[in-house]
Amino acid sequence: MKTGHLSILIIFLSFNLYSQEQIIGKWLPEDKMGHIEIYKTNEKYYGKIVCIVDPINSKTSQPWKDKLNPDKLKRERNILGTTMMFDFEYDNKTREFVKGRLYDVRTGRTYKGKMWLDNGNLILRGYWLFFYKTEKWIKVENTCG
Repeated sequence: MKTGHLSILIIFLSFNLYSQEQIIGKWLPEDKMGHIEIYKTNEKYYGKIVCIVDPINSKTSQPWKDKLNPDKLKRERNILGTTMMFDFEYDNKTREFVKGRLYDVRTGRTYKGKMWLDNGNLILRGYWLFFYKTEKWIKVENTCG
């Protein structure tokens, strides 16, 4: 009897770990302007911009800069390579990635966020007060464009 319970526990834990690890990789946001790579560090999940479809600002002939960042010291950094998802933790009960923050390089604002997997897609929700916006992201391979 104990062996049966142990087997069920191992299968459950393996499934949970598999669910968590499915989020790791490159994702195409709804705006299709580039790719975000989600990775895990110290049991938390982060995302950084690893590809921009049009990486050069036509007005300046330079890479896009983080001009709207509230931290003046970061306004000259390139958007490409910017970490824009921070500190997400996996919640085993809800099967969601919670307690994270999302930085929007288009506005310079940071929002509370959560995300979850749904039929192989990543559903991402950012919150500001009681308002929220939800996006569906698609997992992609290494190409950009």
